[in-house]
Amino acid sequence: MKALILSAGLGTRLLPLTEFVPKPLVPVLTKPLIKILIDRLRGFGITGFGINLHHLPEMIKSCLAEQYGDRTFHFSFEPVILGTGGGIAGFSGFLADEDDFLVHNCDIISTIDIGRAVAFHRERKALATLILVDSAPTNCIAVAGDDITDIHGKTGRAAQVSRLFTYSGISIYSTAILETMPQGVAYSVIDHLIDAIRAGKGPILGYRAFEAAPYWRDIGNGASYLALHRDLLERKAFTVEGIDIPRDGRMTDATASISPLAALEGFVSIGERAVIEEGARLKDAVVWNDTVVPKGMIVEGAVYSKGLTLSCDGGNNETKH
Repeated sequence: MKALILSAGLGTRLLPLTEFVPKPLVPVLTKPLIKILIDRLRGFGITGFGINLHHLPEMIKSCLAEQYGDRTFHFSFEPVILGTGGGIAGFSGFLADEDDFLVHNCDIISTIDIGRAVAFHRERKALATLILVDSAPTNCIAVAGDDITDIHGKTGRAAQVSRLFTYSGISIYSTAILETMPQGVAYSVIDHLIDAIRAGKGPILGYRAFEAAPYWRDIGNGASYLALHRDLLERKAFTVEGIDIPRDGRMTDATASISPLAALEGFVSIGERAVIEEGARLKDAVVWNDTVVPKGMIVEGAVYSKGLTLSCDGGNNETKH
């Protein structure tokens, strides 16, 4: 089976940090996000990866080549971002020899059992299966039995059910759907599915991943990105392949340098070759690779990289001194 990792977004909710680092390379602890996704999907038997690119594409290609060597990735560069629908349609050739394929947004971290979801999709011979979670602020998908009847209230059939759910950002499709998806134009795959539901095409199903209580988080904004690190470092919510998470909740790469006169409080993640100088104070903070936290600086409830700070407490993007 092949998977598409949708990676062409600009990462605007993580600005200013993503101005110079594309969202797929944002580190989780000390490992780039896209590597976490690839390693996890390989564990479910995924053998080929399609990755769409827009912002800083060569950085992403270089990172993957360095890590995986000869492993084949199929890249689709989008000079103009094509959205999830146009992005998926651009891989029609890559997917031509498949019966079905997986789609995974690059800013989703989860422990959802992908294998069970794929089995569900195949057993029911679905055209599309959206993996669903229960997240009250964003619940907007109506399901009757296994059938998705409404999304965002756009089909008028939401009243048929008593509960709504959230699309997890992970889905499975029959390649037959590609025959109906225009190429080279920008649109949302969700809008395409809404049109299919209205037209009675399908089956378009919802797989209720939340019933197994997996971990799931959209880390596309600063508050959620920082919360992920709290979940990993303090709550030990799940493990990341290749990383040993310390008991004290403070993750420091072996190549980092920390002054004995610096203070680390709460949960802290310090990246490769970072330098924490005398008198600096980090509390509930993430410091990215190759970053110097200068003498006397306070980074609290924030992400810091090379002079740029993303405040994650709802305030502005300023660093305390």
